[in-house]
Amino acid sequence: MKQGKYFLALAMAFMAYAPSAHSQKWVKKARKAQVTVIARTQDGQLRETQGVFIDHEGTVVTDYDTMRDAIGASILDADGKEYPVECVAGASALYNVSKLKAATNGKKTNFLELSGATHGDGTEVYVMPSPKSDKKAICQTDTIARSEVFKEKFGYLTLGKQHTPNAAVMDAEGRLVGLVQLPAKEGAATSYCMDAKYTASLAVSALDAGNDDLKSIRIRKALPWKEDDALTYIYLTAQKDTTFYRQYVEEFMERYPSNT
Repeated sequence: MKQGKYFLALAMAFMAYAPSAHSQKWVKKARKAQVTVIARTQDGQLRETQGVFIDHEGTVVTDYDTMRDAIGASILDADGKEYPVECVAGASALYNVSKLKAATNGKKTNFLELSGATHGDGTEVYVMPSPKSDKKAICQTDTIARSEVFKEKFGYLTLGKQHTPNAAVMDAEGRLVGLVQLPAKEGAATSYCMDAKYTASLAVSALDAGNDDLKSIRIRKALPWKEDDALTYIYLTAQKDTTFYRQYVEEFMERYPSNT
């Protein structure tokens, strides 16, 4: 009888600490979308963080602090392939997120699909290991302690444990929920997660030539997609920041040859 109780207790302990079956179904594929972001400043300082590809065209979401004051950056994928960052597609200092576009020369990148679900209190999520960790490393299971909504449709989550900043937070289906934010204070027992859909929604607008968040990253910005907006942005850039003006004009001419 005592032996039976011993094995029962042992089995329960194993179940409590065993990796979630959910995380093991998709983690190998998900890790292929993880990247290391390396930013370079004017004084030669190198900053390193992590991020993930969110489409097959080389779009990366990561934090803002690492990119602040950067004059160049590169993306290192899971296979060790390095891509230069060709432009900044969006940034928010307030929410400490940025969206970058890597120059992949047409190569399709592995990426994480964004989670479209609403994640309420008590929902189980899975935090990815570092891109540089052992390939056999597993996700850390956590539970959402608090779920809040900002800008009417995006989630800001409090997680029950402390995690590495910028680690990818996944749902049970292996889709990207968001990235872990910097802790509110050193030694905090919990951590926060910014909705990846918000970061993915960031874009350069026609009037962003004077946007301080974007200007603080001294890398070329992505032109707005609408033709009129792109023209307005180029016009304002010529007045406020001439550093990349010629590149913007050349990109516009290539994109809209009938308007040159």
